[in-house]
Amino acid sequence: IAQWKHAFALMADSKGRVATSNAWLVLRSLGFNPDQNEMTQFERVACVTPPAMSETQFIDGMKVIFENTSDRQLSKAFDAFDKDGSGTIDKEELRELMKHLGLSLDEEEIDEMMQVADDRGRGGINFSKFKALLIG
Repeated sequence: IAQWKHAFALMADSKGRVATSNAWLVLRSLGFNPDQNEMTQFERVACVTPPAMSETQFIDGMKVIFENTSDRQLSKAFDAFDKDGSGTIDKEELRELMKHLGLSLDEEEIDEMMQVADDRGRGGINFSKFKALLIG
C-alpha cells in the first residue's frame, strides 16, 4: 500500500487529489493495465466523482484492482519493467518506465523509489519483492 500511496502522491495536485482522467496513469505506473471494465469497477468502488479523487478513494479502488490481479498478470507487469530480462528491475529500467508513462521524475525521486523498493541494497527489485510491495 505504501507503493500505491507513493505513486498517487507523484501525480497529485496541490490539494492531494488526482484527476479522475489520470487514474489510469497511476495504475500503469504501478504495473497494472486495467481494462475498461476494471476501471469502471475501480471508479465505482472508490466512489469516484469527477473531476478528481482522493488518496483514500484511490487506495479503495486499488484493492479491487489488486484482488482481480493474478500472479500471471503480476508477472507480466514485472516483465514490462524488467526490459533486459535479468530477473530484477534496476534503476535505469524504472526511470525509463516512468518516462514512458509520462512521469518526469528527477534523480532524487528515482533514488527514493529504488531505496524503498530495494531495501537490501542489491541494486534491483526481484519478482518476490515487487509482488510484496504491491500487496502492501
